[in-house]
Parts: sequence; C-alpha cells; structure tokens
Amino acid sequence: MDNPILRVFNLLDRLTHGKPDVQIFNFFIDGAVHANKSDLAREVYDLMVRSNIVPTIISQALVLNSYLKSGRIYYALKFFDSLRRQGVVSKKLYTSMVIGLCKNNKANIAHDFLFEMLNAELNPGIECYESLVQKLCSLKRYHEAINLVQVYMKTGRRLTSFLGNIFLFHSLRSPGVYDICVQIGGAEEGESSPISTLSFVIGAFSGCLRVNHSIEELEELIAMCFPPDMYTYNLLLRRITNYDMNQA
Repeated sequence: MDNPILRVFNLLDRLTHGKPDVQIFNFFIDGAVHANKSDLAREVYDLMVRSNIVPTIISQALVLNSYLKSGRIYYALKFFDSLRRQGVVSKKLYTSMVIGLCKNNKANIAHDFLFEMLNAELNPGIECYESLVQKLCSLKRYHEAINLVQVYMKTGRRLTSFLGNIFLFHSLRSPGVYDICVQIGGAEEGESSPISTLSFVIGAFSGCLRVNHSIEELEELIAMCFPPDMYTYNLLLRRITNYDMNQA
C-alpha cells in the first residue's frame, strides 16, 4: 500500500469503528489545508458525516478555508450554502468568507456577505471591516469604503489604526478620498460626528484643507480620530517629504 492518501483513509476508516475523536479528524483536515489539498480536506470531512461524526465549527471553517486558500471560490460558496441550508452557519464562517473573498479579489461578494452578517445581527468583527475597506480602497472604490467605515463607526466603535492609516495613505494618492468624505458626512470644522472628524483629519493631512497645523498638531489631530502607530508616523514623514518637495 504505497499510496499515502489511501493509507490515511484506511486509518480514518478504522477510527470510525471505535469511539472517534473529532479533533483527530480536524488534525487531518488541517494537514490537508496546509498541503493545499482542498479535495482531500473535503473527503475527510465527508467521511466524518458518513460515519455520523458531527463536524465542529472548526471542521467547517477548515474546509471552507481550504477552498478559499486555493482560490476555489465556487466550491467555497457552494459549501457555505450547504451549511446555511443546514442552519449551522456561524459568525466564524462568515468571517472566514469575508476575509478569504477579499484576499481573492472578490470585493463585491465579500461586501454582500458582510451586510448579510449585519442583517443577521452577527456583528462583524473588526478584521472583516479592515479586510474589505483595504480591498475597496486598493480598487479606488473610495465611496463604498467610506460608507462602510461610517456603518462601522455607527456601531460605537472607534476607528482602528489600520483603518485610519488606509485612508491617510490613499488620501496622499487621490484627492477623491477627501471629496467623498465631504460628500458623505461633511467636513465642517464645527461638526463633531466621527465621520466629520475623519473628514477633517484626511483633509488636513492630504493638504486638501488649507490649515496651519504643525506636524505635532497634525499628530494630535490624528490621535483624536484613531491611535497612531508606527505606520502612521511613516505616513507623516512621507507627507512632510512630499510637502517640502512641492514647496521647493
């Protein structure tokens, strides 16, 4: 018996005759995922089902991620839909779909899944918003990205460093980022809504707003919107460099 995959299934088949441990099957599925063998991962999963071993959320997420990792979007959607019909879809699986679809450049489908989560009151995690906003901005779909951040901030969450940095970075590349912010939420200095604060920060940072702020004051302004990190300071340095070159 030289075929290693056949040996694996013979071993798993023997395990199904005793008191099978779901975790052992998950280990095999995980191994198949790391080997980029989504068909093998699914076969192990199907063996569990045929043997009346109830898959856990981890089992389901591993199979789903195996399809997404290998770019087999059709099979990922089909598997997810089968779980949805069984009524076993969880927030973890939705999260895997949103992030995996973004990595596979499927922003439209990821967008639909995130709003499906919202409609189901599953409260998408920060990583869902970050992945989708990053992808939308990379496609220059700034209007959708800013709309999404507005939805995020309406849940009472503060803007993360990652999200804030995405908009600062793209505001240096396109004045359209600020223009869309103004269109969506306004950027009047007297307003105090989260989206108006973000608009003002983007306008001041990108130079779209003519304000007399030192770099220290700009840093404080950013800190009012989101916590600066190392990447924020790198962006500030780039902003200073660009400004000095334009002034020369």
